[in-house]
Amino acid sequence: MTGTRSEDGARSLDHLYLAAPGSGTPASAGEAGWIRALPAEVALVREEGWRPAAPLTSIHVGGPGGRAPGPSGLNQLLEAMEVGLDARGELALEVDPSQVTPSLLVGWRAAGVTRINLRWMPGRELEEAALALARVGWGREGDVESWGVDLAFGLEGGRASHLSERIRGLVASAGPHQVTLEEAAGPGVDDEWLADEYLGLVHTLDGLGYKAWEVTSFALPGHRPVHALAIWSGESYLGLGAGAHSFDQSTRRWNLDDPGAYMTRVGQGRSPLAGSERLAPEAKRLEFVWRGLRLASGIPLELLSSRGRALKAGWSAQGLAHEDGDRLRLTPSGWLLLDTLAVALTHALEVDGWSYPDRPSNSHEEQTEGETPGAS
Repeated sequence: MTGTRSEDGARSLDHLYLAAPGSGTPASAGEAGWIRALPAEVALVREEGWRPAAPLTSIHVGGPGGRAPGPSGLNQLLEAMEVGLDARGELALEVDPSQVTPSLLVGWRAAGVTRINLRWMPGRELEEAALALARVGWGREGDVESWGVDLAFGLEGGRASHLSERIRGLVASAGPHQVTLEEAAGPGVDDEWLADEYLGLVHTLDGLGYKAWEVTSFALPGHRPVHALAIWSGESYLGLGAGAHSFDQSTRRWNLDDPGAYMTRVGQGRSPLAGSERLAPEAKRLEFVWRGLRLASGIPLELLSSRGRALKAGWSAQGLAHEDGDRLRLTPSGWLLLDTLAVALTHALEVDGWSYPDRPSNSHEEQTEGETPGAS
């Protein structure tokens, strides 16, 4: 589902993002202030015609520097916001590994959390948190629960990387369901070395059974994150909290970044909106192509003009793409050139007067889940 318009014209959005209280949250407010602010913002955005669907398909709580709410706080927040998930919905929580304890994990499970995502940390906290998840049996029962880790690559700055060994160690000891790679290289790091690092990690993950469903995200079969997949597929979502973004297929909007300013504005009954943009047709086309090439599902071949098919043939000859049934999919080497290739293909689609589809589609995902394109 991508979100629909009801008879009163309101946007009913199936996916909800909640920005966790970040490091700039006033000490006097804390988690309690955050729990008061988000329900107040829900009321404000509903007046503007934006509202969470009932029930929701996914709820994701997180954000850079944010601290995950405790089980009781999470329960209070969702109850105050009057939101809930459908029977197979996903409630995902981004967690600082240093925050994790077995008792907290049991509490989050009781609160309805179905996915834990551990943020990257350079020390041993990430491995210790992963072992805590293994001790409470997180994710062992069917496909209801999942957990994943974010790992930064490129930090070695051209020296031999130990990240592949770290991944193998995590898999052997705790077995995450999802691995996300984040480029964290600073200025001066050689692009060719970074590319080799990325391709090596793709090869390692593929050999361990983790299939790429998009450029930076790898999952075991059946464990791709619902919320992240929806966002990268171009589905509609509502974002609440400091710095949160929302999208309804035609308009993108975002809140004030500063948590203190956000809470002050909401506390005064005023919108915390910092800006918005209505996507022009050209921007929609580019985003559609960029997202399609970013995903393992690729782009339907039927959308390619004669010029687009010529591009496809050239990319395939260079090992940047390949055909998979009726789709054009980039290989990991092609993903390294994603922005350039997306712009070129967008222009090729425009040659024959192609127009943006009414609804994004990820229906091909199940058919491609078991294979990382070109990773072997």
